[in-house]
Amino acid sequence: MADLVIPSLDISTLVERPRVIIDGESFDMRHPDEFSLVEQLRLMRQARRLVELVHALTSDQSTDPTVIEAREREYDAIVNNTCRAVLLAPDDIHAKLREEHRVAISRAFTRLQSEQQRLRRTGANPETEEPATTGTSSSPDSPDSTAVTPSAG
Repeated sequence: MADLVIPSLDISTLVERPRVIIDGESFDMRHPDEFSLVEQLRLMRQARRLVELVHALTSDQSTDPTVIEAREREYDAIVNNTCRAVLLAPDDIHAKLREEHRVAISRAFTRLQSEQQRLRRTGANPETEEPATTGTSSSPDSPDSTAVTPSAG
C-alpha cells in the first residue's frame, strides 16, 4: 500500500484582516468573511437604520426635542455597536474613540465589505482580484474561440 501524503493547510492565510492604528498601537478589524450569516444580516439592518436616522435627523421630519434626542441616542448606539463588532480592540480603546473615529472605522469596514461583494458579483476571486476563468477565450477571433464567426459568401 502506498504511503498516504496528507497536505498541510494553514487556514490563517485564507483571510487577511485590515488593521487600524490607534495611538500608535495596531488593532485588527474583522474581515467581512469572518461574520456569520446572522451577524451579516444584523449589520445590514443596522446600516439601513443608520441611513434612516441620518435622513430623519437632517430633514425637518420632527422638531420635537425628545424625538430628536431619541434618534441621536439610537444613532450613537448603532455606530458604537458596529464599531465594537468590527474592531478587535479592548474596551478601554473603544471607550476613548470619538464618534467620528467610530464612523470612520465602520465606513472602512463597509468599503471592504462592498469591495468583496463587487468582486464576487464579477466572478473575481476576492483574495486575488483575478477574474474567474471559464476555460474559453473571450476573443471571437481567437483560434480557440467557441464563438460562431460569420461566413463570407
